[in-house]
Amino acid sequence: GSYTVVGTVDDLNYRGVSTDTLTIGKANTAVALTSSPNPSTFGATVTFTATVSGGRVDPNGMQTAIVSDGPTGVVTFTTVSGELGTGTLDAGGVATYTTASLSGGSHAITATYGGNGNYQSSTSPSLTQMVRYTIGVSANPPAGGAVSGGGAYNHGATVVVTATANSGYTFVNWTEGGNPVSTDAAYSFTVTANRTLVANFTLNQYTIAVSANPVAGGSVSGGGGYNYGATVIVT
Repeated sequence: GSYTVVGTVDDLNYRGVSTDTLTIGKANTAVALTSSPNPSTFGATVTFTATVSGGRVDPNGMQTAIVSDGPTGVVTFTTVSGELGTGTLDAGGVATYTTASLSGGSHAITATYGGNGNYQSSTSPSLTQMVRYTIGVSANPPAGGAVSGGGAYNHGATVVVTATANSGYTFVNWTEGGNPVSTDAAYSFTVTANRTLVANFTLNQYTIAVSANPVAGGSVSGGGGYNYGATVIVT
């Protein structure tokens, strides 16, 4: 701001008054922005931290000057699509904002300090926050086989999940929420959301046929349908 400074001289040899205007400019600031975790997964919380730095305002060291220890006020966190939220600077010049609402994909985030009476506003460099989707895979029953391909993926990635049947089992299909989505053991799709996929297996059944030769020679028993691994006694 601007201040009127009056200088007065009054002694045996000189007497006079001089008036001038002292203008004190706002101090520059800088904003550093970080996030954690990065990359994150869709639906999980992400915390953005803005640290605002600025020199101590102490013009000319005069006793009557206004002294400020550091920036105070509010930081606004934004994406290219608009404002995410705000945070208030603490005594250390740090403001945070936490959200779980980011969609999958890449987001350019900036933090803007609005300034105050002693410090100028400033904006951080853009930070890229990557939000990935989670693909979960499991086998039903667990003994039926092995599954692979689950993990965290970027939006738009092509994923192949694979089901491999164990001995005595046959792969049936992939389901999601109980609904069939594919009968391919190697199921390929484009990632646009979190997914939980189940590979379904069925235990193989075998037919045991028994007969007597000649028919008149005797009777036999124990034939029928049996699951893989069953113990059968034919008599």
